[in-house]
Amino acid sequence: MSRIPPHNFPSIFIIRSDTIAAGVGCITIETVNAQRIGVLSVMLKKEWRNQSIGQTAITLLSDQCVRQYECDIVAADIKHTNSASLIAFLRAGFVLHSPYHSDHNLASARWVRVHY
Repeated sequence: MSRIPPHNFPSIFIIRSDTIAAGVGCITIETVNAQRIGVLSVMLKKEWRNQSIGQTAITLLSDQCVRQYECDIVAADIKHTNSASLIAFLRAGFVLHSPYHSDHNLASARWVRVHY
């Protein structure tokens, strides 16, 4: 039996390389039209960026969404100016879903949504 978190209750994961904490990952579950969407967020410490650890973390978090949380869709919302994160998600197998995603409260920010 899987452990499914409640709607919009985030699950937080420590991203490690060996025994060193490199950052955190977060999964938030959304339900849209009876589909469960696992929305990922990955934040790495500056010294761990550009070392492929983000791509590995994205892959593991995506697997967690599908296998443990029974999500129909795995997604991420990325600020349009964050090209490093967009590239990491695309390399992990995500595809651009929408060029502009405005569900965020930051009125001036433009976001893109990617799906796995």
